[in-house]
Amino acid sequence: MRVVSLLALNIAAAPKTRARNLLEWLWVQPEDIWVLSDLGSGEGARLILEVCQAADYCVIRSEKVAIIDRTSTATALPTTSPRTAAAHIAGMRLLGVYGAASDPVRYSNSSQRRTKREWLSEFEPMLNEYDVVIGDLNIAPTKSLPYVLEEEVALYDRKPLRDAWGSAPDEPSWVDHTGVGVRYDQAWVSDRVTVRSCTLEHEPRLGGLTDHSALRVDLAIP
Repeated sequence: MRVVSLLALNIAAAPKTRARNLLEWLWVQPEDIWVLSDLGSGEGARLILEVCQAADYCVIRSEKVAIIDRTSTATALPTTSPRTAAAHIAGMRLLGVYGAASDPVRYSNSSQRRTKREWLSEFEPMLNEYDVVIGDLNIAPTKSLPYVLEEEVALYDRKPLRDAWGSAPDEPSWVDHTGVGVRYDQAWVSDRVTVRSCTLEHEPRLGGLTDHSALRVDLAIP
């Protein structure tokens, strides 16, 4: 078995100044693989990716997601959505995800809800193709807030993969300005993967680096 450590973080389309601070935080983390979502199209994402490439890390990216392999052994896999990036790495097929969002606290507009429902329909068929699906999935595990969509909870319940979080007490990874939140940042794994640990690191959110906590996952892969 090979032990693989991953860190997933929504960087909230970081501008250049916040991107520098995010890099300082990321650089001292122990994980082998980073999955960064909500890249944005500005100078912040460009800075982060250029610094990683200059460090000879393997960078596999789409419009909204980057997989950064610090061991430089990843091979890119094709994906059909700009909301995903995929790689074969450390004996696993990995899908990094930035799911479509709709506001779970206040009633989101019809366009936002339609986009999310369309994304859920597109996302579900992908799940059988991967050993690990990780990122800001924007899927609530339960209908814990008023405007969580029934469709997202239904997908969570019927997915072919299991939630690496296991039976630990739930805690939010995204919190809005009213203080309520959801564990949107998740890792789903296949039966061939053993979960050694799965925890949230709240420092990036509490420190103002982004509005999400980081997800740390240690896995054992055959």
